[in-house]
Amino acid sequence: MGRPKKTMRPLDNRLSIAEAAADRIREAILRGTYRQGERLSDLHIAEELETSRGPIREALKLLQAQGLVIQKPNRGTFVTRVSADDIRDTCELRVALESYAVRALARQPREADLLALRRLLDKMDRAAAHGDKLRVSQLDRDFHDLLCFLGGGRRLHEVYEREVLNALGFFGVDAQAYQPISDMGIEFWPLLEAIEAGDGDRAARLIEAHVRRACSLLSRGLEATPETSEIGSRSAAD
Repeated sequence: MGRPKKTMRPLDNRLSIAEAAADRIREAILRGTYRQGERLSDLHIAEELETSRGPIREALKLLQAQGLVIQKPNRGTFVTRVSADDIRDTCELRVALESYAVRALARQPREADLLALRRLLDKMDRAAAHGDKLRVSQLDRDFHDLLCFLGGGRRLHEVYEREVLNALGFFGVDAQAYQPISDMGIEFWPLLEAIEAGDGDRAARLIEAHVRRACSLLSRGLEATPETSEIGSRSAAD
C-alpha cells in the first residue's frame, strides 16, 4: 500500500524544527486542511513532516499561544473553534485599531510607507491574477498588519498582533468568500490613495467599510463550514 498524499510542504532548515513545523501547521489551518474543532494528532503530523513528535508538540504550543489551537488536558490538541460572536467582537476591535492607524498615516504620509504598502498590493494583484487564494489571503493579512505597524506605533501593533492577526483568514474562509478574489486587493487601492492625499476621514471610512464587509463574509463563511467532530479522520490514537 502506497504512502498517503502529503498535505503540507517540507520543513525549512533555516528555522528551528518546531518553528518550521508551526509554520506548516498554521498554513494547513488557514488553508482549511484542518477545520475548526478538528483534533490534531502529533503522531500523524510528525510522520507527514518526517520528524519526531517532540518538535511537533513544541510547534503546537507555539500555535496555542497564537490562538490557533487549544490543548485540552487528557483529550489532545484541537483547532480553535470560533463563533459568529468572536468574529463580531474582532470586527469592532479591528475597526477601532485600523481606523486610528490610517488616520495617523494620512496625517503625515511618508513615501517609504506608501511604497511598502503599494508593493504589497502589487503582489496581491499578481497572486489574484494567478488564482492563488492562499497567497492572496496571506498578503491581505500582511497589508492590515503593516497598516497597524506603520500608523499605530508599537503598543497598538502589539494589541493588533495579539488580538486580531490570527483571526484574519481563519480557516481560509476569507479567500473563499471573496469572489472574485481580486476584490480583496481592489478595495485597498482607494484607501492607499486617500492616505497619500492626506484624507484621514476618507481613509477611515474606507477601512471601516472593508473590515465590516470582510467580517460579514467571514461570518457567512463560518456558517457554511461543516461542523467537525472532535475525533476526526486525522486523530489516530497517540
